[in-house]
Amino acid sequence: MNQSPDNTLFYMLHDVTRQIRKHFDRRATRLELTRAQWRALKVTSRHEGLSQSEIAERTGTPLGTVKMRVKLAMAKLATLLKEEEA
Repeated sequence: MNQSPDNTLFYMLHDVTRQIRKHFDRRATRLELTRAQWRALKVTSRHEGLSQSEIAERTGTPLGTVKMRVKLAMAKLATLLKEEEA
């Protein structure tokens, strides 16, 4: 079967994006986050520029809980990055 260049590119892009998703999922799992949770955090903290207080208010989560989760996530991320460098 002869594939057109467009189909070949499509299949290559599909394979690459699947590998990126798998790699991301492995790293996010180590942080105990799903892809959806990561996306929500990214959007609220970076793109919308919300503070921890604003995130707590918007999600209905106590501010102390938001702060603790951010602190724990940052500590886990730092540990993972050190492990990858070693």
